[in-house]
Amino acid sequence: MRTGLRLAAALALAAPLAGCDGSVFMSPEERLDEEIAADPALAQLYSTLEEEFPEDYSALRQTLLDSLETDRSGQSGYYGAQSFMLQFMSRNLHHFAASPQEHLFEVREHSIRAMEMVASEGQGMCARYTMSGLAHDDVLSSRTEMQLSRLTVAQVRAMAAGRDHPVKRGEATEADWDAYARKLQENGMTAEEVDAFFYGGAGLLGLSEAAQCRLGRAIYNALADLPDDVSERLSAVILLPAA
Repeated sequence: MRTGLRLAAALALAAPLAGCDGSVFMSPEERLDEEIAADPALAQLYSTLEEEFPEDYSALRQTLLDSLETDRSGQSGYYGAQSFMLQFMSRNLHHFAASPQEHLFEVREHSIRAMEMVASEGQGMCARYTMSGLAHDDVLSSRTEMQLSRLTVAQVRAMAAGRDHPVKRGEATEADWDAYARKLQENGMTAEEVDAFFYGGAGLLGLSEAAQCRLGRAIYNALADLPDDVSERLSAVILLPAA
């Protein structure tokens, strides 16, 4: 059972070119490296991509270099990198679903922390993050940006682990989903809101900002409250990155 929620890190983290105005004496490669090194969140993500998916890293890097050559504003670099990362996530969803338990649970814990930190930035932002993902112009604290980067890094590492050490696990059962529904209510959701989460559509979109934010927090906390075997099966579905 899947919903339409996009509950992944802000993929804008993939684009370091906005405002890149390095010296005219620097090569494009040097300017790009300087921009990445200046942002710890970017540096962490790019280092993980280079380590775990070197071919994808090279392709993303070339995308950014091409944009740097033609667009000083960084806008084409942002959209190019965002598109690249969405495609990357889509290509590797099956690896994520096969990731070992410890990697799934690491993503789960980073998801809890990311949700709490986004919620601390404001209810509207929390609701957007729950329902559709953060907007390009959402302004976050450096601490929240770093946590979103840690979440993306955990997702990438889970994909690599699922590729290299795939786990054949059974699908989530009806009993698993029933247990999850109970935990969602224990985490503050009403029965009607739980139904809206499971079935989507107008009921989900019609929730207030406060309810959408509460939903985002409950989704991850409820997963952590379940027995490990149940949480593992559900995490392989619910924590799938946006694609």
